[in-house]
Amino acid sequence: MTYASMLCRASHFSIRLVRKQLGHRSIQTAQIYTDVLSEDAALAVEELPQ
Repeated sequence: MTYASMLCRASHFSIRLVRKQLGHRSIQTAQIYTDVLSEDAALAVEELPQ
């Protein structure tokens, strides 16, 4: 897990906060360093309305 991934998770998936903390000008650049973790994807799917 990268620092960016941990920060993204801790900030409730605020990519803008990650972008700012990493000092990137664009969100697309910050997204390169944030991995989508399998457990996060599974939790997101579980929280979808039925």
